[in-house]
This record gives sequence, C-alpha cells and structure tokens, in this order.
Amino acid sequence: MKAKADYIFLAVLGIALAITINTTYNSDYVLTWHHYASLAGLLIALLLKIVYNRAGRYATAAILILGTLNIFNFQLIKTTDSFAVGSITLVAFEPYLSVLLIIYYFVNKTAINKVLRGVLRGSEKEQIDDHQKMVDFYLHKFGECTQAEFVQIFKNLNAYPEPAQEALKQLRDKYYIQGTVT
Repeated sequence: MKAKADYIFLAVLGIALAITINTTYNSDYVLTWHHYASLAGLLIALLLKIVYNRAGRYATAAILILGTLNIFNFQLIKTTDSFAVGSITLVAFEPYLSVLLIIYYFVNKTAINKVLRGVLRGSEKEQIDDHQKMVDFYLHKFGECTQAEFVQIFKNLNAYPEPAQEALKQLRDKYYIQGTVT
C-alpha cells in the first residue's frame, strides 16, 4: 500500500487541478502562475515517482508542502487561511492541502521521521563522532580526579549523562587493572 500511496496523493491533486483547468475553459476564470507551477510540479513529481521512487516520494511531499503554503494552487478559488499584521501576511496556508499533508505524514510516518532525524541530528556517523567527542571530553575531565573523588563520583554514577558514564566506566576499568581503585 505504501508504494502506491504517493500515486493516490498525486492522483487526488491531479484530479483537483484537472477540474480547475476544465472550469477555466468553460468560464471567465483565468489560471494564475500558481496553477501553472502546480501543473509543472505535479508532472515532475509523477515522472520522478515513476523513474526514481524515493525522489518521487520527496517530490510528492514537497508538492503538498508548497500547496499548503499557498505557492502551488490546485483549486480554482483559493480557500486560504492567513495570519496577517496590517497588510503583511505572516503565514498563509491551504486548509484542504494541510489535511492531505497530515494524512501523507501518517501514511509515510517512519520514512519522514527518519529523514527529519537525519536533518535535525545529522547522520549516524556524525552522531557517533559527536558521542565520541563527548566521551573524550569526559575522559580528559575525569582523568585528573583523585581516588577519593572517583569514589564519590561512582556513588552518583547514574546522575551523569551517558557519555560521562561511559568515560567513567572506561577509567574505572583502567584503574582496576592497575590496582589503584578499590
């Protein structure tokens, strides 16, 4: 189902845009650049989905986000909710597409969370490097402690963050081997 879900979302947007285009030819309405951008984005997303599945998933999400932010318009009349101060619009969003975006999130929750985690926290290699830097910092910091300070620290070991606990355990193992900590 998840592999075909993007096609369903693209089809819903395509149908909405087709109805809009058909209505403009039968009435006095004129398409705006938002409609043309929506058509181009939809065609690009569909092509990417067919050729590169993962890129198509990102393109579908991008279309939904741009539609929610009112850059793409798939409907004839904008049903925009906006928050403005005076004549300056701070935030404008399309409520129907925001509902579609929320549904899209729940359909692709694990993939989206993985991407967001990578963006916000960095890749796994970066996370491992950052963790090792913290452990090295604590190794240096606690390496200068006396035996009495070590005894006090180990009584409250769980109060320290995880990288500090790892560094303290390494130091404890080092001093146990040397026979200096009881």
